[in-house]
Amino acid sequence: MWDELLIEAGKRLGFMFFGYLVKEGLKRFFQHKRNNSGQLVHDIYGTDLLRVILKDHYLQSQEIIDIFGSEATCNLIVSGQQELTIGQIQKLSKRLLISPMAFYPL
Repeated sequence: MWDELLIEAGKRLGFMFFGYLVKEGLKRFFQHKRNNSGQLVHDIYGTDLLRVILKDHYLQSQEIIDIFGSEATCNLIVSGQQELTIGQIQKLSKRLLISPMAFYPL
């Protein structure tokens, strides 16, 4: 109901795109993911996602050192002490065959 009112208000004010953005924002804000037992599942992204992928696919951090340029940088990223850069995300997505958007929060 709120989303329809916001879109209508946006149309009347000539800001249809604004109404759309608000509607999509509300959807994301109130959208919760649940697992099979009904528990909330938190969104995983960035270095947390990388650690989960490494664990689930039985990969060692040594296998992706070439993406980060050095073993020290790789260790900092895998431990969560350093954030991923855009270039690193692009290289990881190509290597792991996943969308680069998976590394960003919703």
